Amino acid sequence: MPVHSETEKFITQLYERLNPFLDEKQSRIFAGLVADIYGYGGIAFAVRICNKARNTVVAGIKDSHELHPKEFLEATEQ
Repeated sequence: MPVHSETEKFITQLYERLNPFLDEKQSRIFAGLVADIYGYGGIAFAVRICNKARNTVVAGIKDSHELHPKEFLEATEQ
């Protein structure tokens, strides 16, 4: 799925501004969600946008599928 440059710029800026407030797991899940939502080519897209290793993005996808939203919120409160 091709992404318009403005959309890519928006996601990049969102990640750059949000990332300092995220721990490693939350950052990995964010990258995984970006990849998952993007669809085909999403892992490469998230690697580029989030500056993460491919394995980290794949782990983030897995984490995002395993974690219920309530559990994610509880994990962020620790």
